[in-house]
Amino acid sequence: MITSLFRRILKGGALSLIVVAFILGCAAPQTEKQPTGKKPILERGERQQIKIGKKRRRFYVYTPSSYDGKKPVPLIFDFHGSGGNPRGEVGYSDSANLAEKKGFILVALDGIYGRKSWNTAKDPKGVDDIGFIKEVLGIITGKYKIDKNKIYAMGMSGGARMSSRIGCDLADTFAAIAPVTGVQFLDNCSPSRAVPVITFHGKKDLVNHYTHRSNSRAYWIHGVEDSVDKWVENNGCDKNPQTTEISTVVTKLSWSNCRDGADVVFYQIEDGGHTWPGSPVTLTAGWAGKTNKDIVATDLIWEFFMAHPMP
Repeated sequence: MITSLFRRILKGGALSLIVVAFILGCAAPQTEKQPTGKKPILERGERQQIKIGKKRRRFYVYTPSSYDGKKPVPLIFDFHGSGGNPRGEVGYSDSANLAEKKGFILVALDGIYGRKSWNTAKDPKGVDDIGFIKEVLGIITGKYKIDKNKIYAMGMSGGARMSSRIGCDLADTFAAIAPVTGVQFLDNCSPSRAVPVITFHGKKDLVNHYTHRSNSRAYWIHGVEDSVDKWVENNGCDKNPQTTEISTVVTKLSWSNCRDGADVVFYQIEDGGHTWPGSPVTLTAGWAGKTNKDIVATDLIWEFFMAHPMP
């Protein structure tokens, strides 16, 4: 029923409804109305599938209209939150529009572990998401001319945890990571190098608690500051960050003098909820909390990624 509804929505071109139904898999939130009339950029993407073991795995690829196959372009993976899907995520983060503007290839994978999420804890009985990512990387780099020094991962919530796992396990391939509302330094994390990290988190996040609590979800093993500190330590950065007040509620913390220039940047949002800062879609469900509009996380991520290619 949900699949058929999704197809009808895509044919109707209603981007706001896509995001309503599929961003995080919680009770469907209401959203701001999105512009209509112009064909949504999401519909110009391509849905593909491959078989990993006995599982069929799906992913979405957006190729910008400027791509001509002559010049190597960056590649960004955008991971959805638990219960979400690829098109919902790229609509919520606005990464497809950014790909069109900046000329990079965008890939969004479909998580199937548990409640449509990612096997970030590497459950031996669960799916092999790292293997899935490697397979998709092989397909994309074989089909498109990719700048292999500019391959990156970002994601929301469960997708942020997946981005964090990539920093742990695929540091030799991914130049930098950008976890939004879900940064972790996961158990058994042993990056092969210092990994640049930019992350965003609201102090009023009701899903992934800013400070770890006794009632935090089982997957949420560290508080935000603890995980950021571990990335700072991993990267060999100065312990004391530079602090910049972006607004009355947004503070930018930057750790520099890191090994191989692997900076760590953290945007701390005093009143922020479980949301993507600057998203064109505002979630109004009770679990979501406030969406900060003082910054646009996707634009800041792009700038950080371009400043941190593979050394």
